[in-house]
Amino acid sequence: MESLLKCPHGLATGCEQRQGLKIYRHLQDGAACALLNGLQLTPEEILLAMGQTLVSSGSCAALAPYVRCGELAASYVPPQVSTALNEFILFFHECSEVRQLVYQTVLTAATGGDVKAFEELLELTLFALCYARYQEDARTYKKKIRELLAYFGTELPDILTAFKIDSSRQTAVSSFYEEVCFQLKYEYWDRETGTDRQKQRLAVKRLLESRK
Repeated sequence: MESLLKCPHGLATGCEQRQGLKIYRHLQDGAACALLNGLQLTPEEILLAMGQTLVSSGSCAALAPYVRCGELAASYVPPQVSTALNEFILFFHECSEVRQLVYQTVLTAATGGDVKAFEELLELTLFALCYARYQEDARTYKKKIRELLAYFGTELPDILTAFKIDSSRQTAVSSFYEEVCFQLKYEYWDRETGTDRQKQRLAVKRLLESRK
């Protein structure tokens, strides 16, 4: 029984099939997780727990090589990777807490000088934001871009340039790029940010300069 996620108890939890039903058990002692099995959680809480596990476990590192410039990097993606990418996109778009965790993890990696983690998770983030299906609800999508700008601010255009996200690419990537540029020009103003956020943005700027 493989570890799938950390349940709300904070324990690594696996899943097994019994007579067509999924049973979640704590790997530490094999006990059934009452919260997951008893339907005591909302779908949002389950998505949050699974998204937090994916981001904090470092599993994103295995997915990053398959995405570049907001698109898939290769025509063939192994089924297991494809499933994991779809899960990341789902967690990211359906749970604002997961998005906040992703953004904060990216900034923390930049502050700590962890270039590899910074680039890997940022590539996945840009891929998720360029995913066409989640751009259909314009109002919701604009709100997500505002969330993104709250973390990266006026450094975001430099990030997009460094990761080759521009308006000349396919429609969904172009739509993301144009929405970012529109909000920066007409809607965004550099709100006061705390000292920690300012340090993180400066760290991002230095990392981007080191890639040139």
